[in-house]
Amino acid sequence: MKIEIKERKENKLLGRLEVEGRAVFDGATPSNDVIKDMLTAELKADKNLIVVKHIYSRFSYQEADFLVYVYDNKEVMEKMEMMTKHLKKKGEEEKKKAAEEKPKEEEKKEEEKVEETREEQSSSVPQKPEVSVEPAEEAPKEEKKEESKEEGK
Repeated sequence: MKIEIKERKENKLLGRLEVEGRAVFDGATPSNDVIKDMLTAELKADKNLIVVKHIYSRFSYQEADFLVYVYDNKEVMEKMEMMTKHLKKKGEEEKKKAAEEKPKEEEKKEEEKVEETREEQSSSVPQKPEVSVEPAEEAPKEEKKEESKEEGK
Protein backbone atom coordinates (compact mmCIF):
# COMPACT_ATOMS: atom_id res chain seq x y z
CA MET A 1 0.00 0.00 0.00
CA LYS A 2 1.23 3.47 -0.89
CA ILE A 3 0.26 6.75 0.68
CA GLU A 4 0.55 10.02 -1.17
CA ILE A 5 -0.03 13.26 0.75
CA LYS A 6 -1.77 15.89 -1.38
CA GLU A 7 -2.18 18.76 1.06
CA ARG A 8 -1.04 19.72 4.57
CA LYS A 9 -2.64 22.61 6.42
CA GLU A 10 -1.44 23.80 9.81
CA ASN A 11 -4.44 24.90 11.86
CA LYS A 12 -2.88 26.67 14.85
CA LEU A 13 -6.20 27.84 16.24
CA LEU A 14 -7.38 24.23 16.71
CA GLY A 15 -3.91 22.87 17.44
CA ARG A 16 -3.78 20.35 14.63
CA LEU A 17 -2.34 19.48 11.25
CA GLU A 18 -4.98 18.68 8.60
CA VAL A 19 -3.73 16.17 6.04
CA GLU A 20 -5.45 15.16 2.80
CA GLY A 21 -4.08 12.37 0.70
CA ARG A 22 -4.59 9.30 -1.45
CA ALA A 23 -3.94 5.67 -0.61
CA VAL A 24 -3.29 3.11 -3.35
CA PHE A 25 -3.97 -0.43 -2.12
CA ASP A 26 -4.64 -4.01 -3.18
CA GLY A 27 -7.75 -5.86 -2.03
CA ALA A 28 -10.15 -4.29 0.45
CA THR A 29 -10.21 -0.64 1.42
CA PRO A 30 -7.71 -0.06 4.27
CA SER A 31 -9.09 0.44 7.76
CA ASN A 32 -8.55 3.49 9.94
CA ASP A 33 -5.83 1.66 11.88
CA VAL A 34 -3.88 0.82 8.71
CA ILE A 35 -4.05 4.45 7.57
CA LYS A 36 -2.91 5.59 11.05
CA ASP A 37 0.04 3.19 10.99
CA MET A 38 1.17 4.39 7.57
CA LEU A 39 0.84 8.06 8.51
CA THR A 40 2.64 7.54 11.83
CA ALA A 41 5.73 6.54 9.88
CA GLU A 42 5.22 9.19 7.20
CA LEU A 43 4.53 12.17 9.49
CA LYS A 44 6.56 10.97 12.49
CA ALA A 45 3.62 11.60 14.81
CA ASP A 46 2.13 9.71 17.75
CA LYS A 47 -0.50 7.18 16.64
CA ASN A 48 -2.81 8.17 19.54
CA LEU A 49 -2.92 11.76 18.30
CA ILE A 50 -4.04 10.86 14.77
CA VAL A 51 -7.75 10.91 13.93
CA VAL A 52 -8.95 9.53 10.59
CA LYS A 53 -12.03 11.55 9.65
CA HIS A 54 -12.91 10.10 6.23
CA ILE A 55 -11.82 7.45 3.76
CA TYR A 56 -13.45 7.93 0.36
CA SER A 57 -12.91 4.97 -1.94
CA ARG A 58 -13.73 5.14 -5.64
CA PHE A 59 -15.81 2.45 -7.29
CA SER A 60 -13.78 -0.09 -9.33
CA TYR A 61 -10.48 1.60 -8.42
CA GLN A 62 -7.91 0.39 -5.95
CA GLU A 63 -7.42 3.81 -4.41
CA ALA A 64 -9.05 5.98 -1.78
CA ASP A 65 -8.85 9.61 -0.69
CA PHE A 66 -8.61 10.31 3.03
CA LEU A 67 -8.79 13.19 5.48
CA VAL A 68 -6.76 12.96 8.69
CA TYR A 69 -6.19 15.29 11.63
CA VAL A 70 -2.92 15.11 13.57
CA TYR A 71 -3.24 16.89 16.93
CA ASP A 72 -0.47 18.53 18.92
CA ASN A 73 -1.48 17.02 22.27
CA LYS A 74 -4.08 14.78 23.88
CA GLU A 75 -5.99 17.53 25.72
CA VAL A 76 -6.69 19.48 22.52
CA MET A 77 -7.77 16.30 20.75
CA GLU A 78 -10.24 15.40 23.52
CA LYS A 79 -11.75 18.89 23.42
CA MET A 80 -12.13 18.99 19.63
CA GLU A 81 -13.23 15.45 18.77
CA MET A 82 -16.76 14.33 19.47
CA MET A 83 -17.20 11.03 21.31
CA THR A 84 -19.30 8.69 19.19
CA LYS A 85 -21.31 5.77 20.55
CA HIS A 86 -18.75 3.13 19.63
CA LEU A 87 -15.90 5.19 21.12
CA LYS A 88 -17.84 5.65 24.37
CA LYS A 89 -18.55 1.92 24.52
CA LYS A 90 -14.90 1.12 23.86
CA GLY A 91 -13.81 3.52 26.61
CA GLU A 92 -16.25 1.94 29.10
CA GLU A 93 -14.93 -1.55 28.29
CA GLU A 94 -11.35 -0.39 28.88
CA LYS A 95 -12.34 1.10 32.24
CA LYS A 96 -14.01 -2.18 33.27
CA LYS A 97 -10.92 -4.18 32.32
CA ALA A 98 -8.71 -1.79 34.25
CA ALA A 99 -11.00 -2.02 37.28
CA GLU A 100 -10.89 -5.84 37.15
CA GLU A 101 -7.11 -5.94 36.82
CA LYS A 102 -6.48 -3.48 39.65
CA PRO A 103 -7.76 -5.74 42.49
CA LYS A 104 -5.78 -8.66 41.07
CA GLU A 105 -2.59 -6.60 41.13
CA GLU A 106 -3.30 -5.47 44.70
CA GLU A 107 -3.83 -9.09 45.80
CA LYS A 108 -0.51 -10.10 44.28
CA LYS A 109 1.26 -7.25 46.08
CA GLU A 110 -0.36 -8.23 49.39
CA GLU A 111 0.69 -11.87 48.91
CA GLU A 112 4.26 -10.78 48.24
CA LYS A 113 4.26 -8.65 51.40
CA VAL A 114 2.92 -11.56 53.47
CA GLU A 115 5.61 -13.86 52.09
CA GLU A 116 8.30 -11.29 52.86
CA THR A 117 7.08 -10.89 56.45
CA ARG A 118 7.01 -14.68 56.86
CA GLU A 119 10.58 -14.91 55.63
CA GLU A 120 11.67 -12.14 58.01
CA GLN A 121 9.89 -13.77 60.95
CA SER A 122 11.28 -17.19 60.18
CA SER A 123 14.84 -15.84 60.06
CA SER A 124 14.52 -13.94 63.38
CA VAL A 125 12.51 -16.49 65.42
CA PRO A 126 13.96 -19.98 65.93
CA GLN A 127 11.70 -22.62 64.50
CA LYS A 128 10.13 -25.23 66.75
CA PRO A 129 10.55 -28.84 65.70
CA GLU A 130 7.43 -30.26 64.17
CA VAL A 131 5.73 -33.06 66.08
CA SER A 132 3.92 -35.65 64.05
CA VAL A 133 0.82 -37.16 65.58
CA GLU A 134 -0.19 -40.63 64.41
CA PRO A 135 -3.82 -41.67 64.64
CA ALA A 136 -4.67 -44.25 67.32
CA GLU A 137 -5.06 -47.80 66.08
CA GLU A 138 -8.58 -49.12 65.89
CA ALA A 139 -9.67 -52.46 67.32
CA PRO A 140 -9.72 -55.27 64.80
CA LYS A 141 -13.08 -55.48 63.07
CA GLU A 142 -13.02 -59.26 62.75
CA GLU A 143 -13.51 -59.87 66.50
CA LYS A 144 -16.63 -57.72 66.55
CA LYS A 145 -18.13 -59.66 63.67
CA GLU A 146 -17.50 -62.99 65.41
CA GLU A 147 -19.13 -61.77 68.65
CA SER A 148 -22.25 -60.68 66.79
CA LYS A 149 -22.51 -64.08 65.11
CA GLU A 150 -22.27 -65.92 68.46
CA GLU A 151 -24.95 -63.74 70.01
CA GLY A 152 -27.30 -64.55 67.16
CA LYS A 153 -27.04 -68.32 67.83
